[in-house]
Amino acid sequence: MSLRTRMQRAATALAMTVAGVFVSLNLYAIVAAVEDWPFTNAPMFAHYVDRNTPRYRFAFEATFSDESTKRIHYAHANLRWMSLRYFFKYVYGSVEEHSPFNIYPQDTPEAFEERLGEFFSVLSTRITTSTKTVRSIDLLLIPLAWEDNSEGEPILVGSFSADRNTFTHRYVHAH
Repeated sequence: MSLRTRMQRAATALAMTVAGVFVSLNLYAIVAAVEDWPFTNAPMFAHYVDRNTPRYRFAFEATFSDESTKRIHYAHANLRWMSLRYFFKYVYGSVEEHSPFNIYPQDTPEAFEERLGEFFSVLSTRITTSTKTVRSIDLLLIPLAWEDNSEGEPILVGSFSADRNTFTHRYVHAH
């Protein structure tokens, strides 16, 4: 067998091995309900979405010591986009029984508020400047229009008070 043929077979075997590992990890993520990028069975990919499905985004809005307010984007706080994944997986979590984000099966409202308080405490120190300190940060749920992604009226989920270093959950789901 020529060297060229052996090299081609080795390259094919390597490609098949890499593909097999990737497919195996994806199957594990599906069967075990694991959320670990890039492997996920997150519900956002598991159901049909049409124009009747409400669309939202979360936003953080800080109020500073001078009473000014600012929507905080991750880049402004020197946070990467992965911070949003971190926020939803390890801080916000989920109460859905089979959600890959349900890592707090015995969660309580108090534990939820404590986790968010810790997160926003760190975030507030990241966005405090030499001239402005953070007084509060609101966690907002913002409806999005299907046509142009325009924002609807924000819904207050909860507020972080920098003075008390606590988060208070305020959202009540209307059934």
